[in-house]
Formats: sequence, structure tokens, C-alpha cells
Amino acid sequence: MEQVSDRALCRLCQINQPNIKAHIMAEGLMKLIHGQPKYDGRFIMVGKELKKPVRRPTGSYDRTILCSTCDNKLGEYDLAAIEFCQRADFKPHPSGVASTLSDVDHTKLKLFAMSYIWRASITSLSEYDGVSLGERHESKIADMLRNSDAGNVDDYSVVISRFTLPEERTTWGMHVLNPVTNRLDGINLVDVYLPNLYKWKVKVDSRPFKKELRKISLGALNEVLVLNMGDYTESKEFTIMHAAIMGDKKRVKQKVNDKSLLTSR
Repeated sequence: MEQVSDRALCRLCQINQPNIKAHIMAEGLMKLIHGQPKYDGRFIMVGKELKKPVRRPTGSYDRTILCSTCDNKLGEYDLAAIEFCQRADFKPHPSGVASTLSDVDHTKLKLFAMSYIWRASITSLSEYDGVSLGERHESKIADMLRNSDAGNVDDYSVVISRFTLPEERTTWGMHVLNPVTNRLDGINLVDVYLPNLYKWKVKVDSRPFKKELRKISLGALNEVLVLNMGDYTESKEFTIMHAAIMGDKKRVKQKVNDKSLLTSR
């Protein structure tokens, strides 16, 4: 009987190494989704590309993409995102349509965004079928990650935004849509959703964002600018979430557009 190998080619260092359970979304971020001090492992995936809900007792992980050394390297960037998503010390921006956060490691935060969409693209897990960067971008991002190089403001630019919810409805935000490839003004990007109602746009295109977005991209300013997306319950993302959780398959097919949902149960 053929045995399954306990070694695999690491997609980052390109060395055949003992395989590990490499999470696509860090467990620390999943804890924030659940909203409890201890992650209880009860998560379920739903989405148009899935024939039926997929239960992931320990989250979505792939044994074929990373070795422990490289997983730990990316874990440093995951930690930066975990800390960022927990920040509450926002300062209002003079424009009235955004807030700012200071004392943020822009490089690690951007490397997290790049590593997350890269992991989502290279995994064979069906819930991440909505992300396909193509061989050229997968290879370029891998090179940048190996060298801890976040590039300049035009390389995989990141624009950060966040929805809001009244305090009495915070439990409505205990879920995260999985990343999905999208376009904005003809520019290819990936919509990335993170705990505490964050939505990041990560550009995957050699062309720069338009001037308005470029000047507020991560790294363009000393502070991180977080655009206000308004009431979450009035967003298309909330419609997707509500339809999915309520099991309304018809509405999911109409609204999801290849998105899937990671939700606490």
C-alpha cells in the first residue's frame, strides 16, 4: 500500500522539507473572528464555489505549501495583522471620511497582505478558489517574501478600509469573507477581509492605482489611513453573509460572486 509522504516542496524556500499544517489565515486572526479569548475551532465555510458548507474544525490549512521555517517567517507578518486588527486608538482624519493609526509597521503589514493572497492563490483548498494571482505574480510575491521586501508604494499597493457597527450589534461582525479576485477601474486586485470589519484592497497589477488611491495606500503616508466604509448592515458583504448563514442558497448564488465565508458558529 502506497504511503503518503510526510515531506513536500516548500513553495517559498523551494526545499523539500517535512510538511506542516500551514494555515491560510492565521489562527490568531480566527480567534478575533470568534470574539472569544480562546478559539473553539468551530468554523464553517460557505460559498458559491462550494457544493456544500465545508467544516474546518481547526481552520483552513494546507500541508503542501510551506515548511516550518517559512511558516514561522510569514507568522511574523500575521502577528502584525493580528495586532493591527485589535487596535482601537483611531484618530479622525480631517477629511471626515477616514481615520488614522500611528506607530504601525507598514512593511510587515504590507508583507502580511502579500503573503495572505499568495497563500490563498497557491493552496488547492476549494474555499480559496476565488483567488488566482497567476504564475507571474505568485513567483514575484514569493521572491519578495523570501527577501522580506515589501517593494515601493506601487508594488502590490494596499488600501485599507473598515465598516462600522453599533456596539449592540458587534456580534453581527463575527465572520470574515474569504479573499476574492476583483477589478477596480480596470485594475486587478484582491479584496481581503479581516476581523473587526476590515476590507483591504491589494493591487495585483503592474499598473498603479489612480492618484486618489495611490496617495492613501499603505506606506504612502507616515500614518495608516483607514477609509470609513459606513454601516456594515447596508453593505453587499452583509447581504452575502446573511444569505449564507441563513442558508438561502438562491440568494448566495446571486450575490456571492465566487466569495466564500469563514464564520464562527
